[in-house]
Amino acid sequence: MNILIIGQGIAGSCLAWELKRRGAEFTVADRPVAETASRVAAGLVNPLTGRAFRPGWRQEECLAAAEAFYPETERELGGSWWQKTPIFREVETEDQFEIWQERQTAPESCAYAGPLFPWPEHWEGRGKAAYTRGSAVLHVENMVTAMRRFFMEQGRFVEADVSPTDIRPDANGLFHWNGRTFSHIVWCTGWEAGLHPDMSPLKGRPSKGPFWTWT
Repeated sequence: MNILIIGQGIAGSCLAWELKRRGAEFTVADRPVAETASRVAAGLVNPLTGRAFRPGWRQEECLAAAEAFYPETERELGGSWWQKTPIFREVETEDQFEIWQERQTAPESCAYAGPLFPWPEHWEGRGKAAYTRGSAVLHVENMVTAMRRFFMEQGRFVEADVSPTDIRPDANGLFHWNGRTFSHIVWCTGWEAGLHPDMSPLKGRPSKGPFWTWT
């Protein structure tokens, strides 16, 4: 197995790191550094989102994975980008109070919905401040920059702007690009992956920086 990852934002970086951990052969290809979605992302990890303070999909599993994965990359690369930090949400209306109280007792959210506090005098929040547990900030640009440097030093990174027409599939199910042969191509280019001609049969609208897999 030899994998070509196209795009080195947060999705491409994390996939490449996991493949490295498993001893797989891979190459990462990405255009020159620019203001991509990953590099300008706020990186806020909020366990309870939206006006209804709902926990995310597979919240407990995802948070546990993040709390193991990102510190590991910090240790191995000698950087700092994962920061546990509290989040305070503004709770003002009676409906919001009721929803937060429900979140404090519901099994899927009680670990994250903390107590309500009055806002400090010098803060501009109205109502009360709802303390959210398990929140963090990921400084995405720092991480992807460090990973790019690491993969370059390993000879696993190529600076290139790859388009679908640059990939040549053969009759054996393999893919050829830049004089090399790959068993799998993974497009980690966010919304641009939805413009790939092979993605046209898929229904839906890309959002939140997804990555698409073409094998």
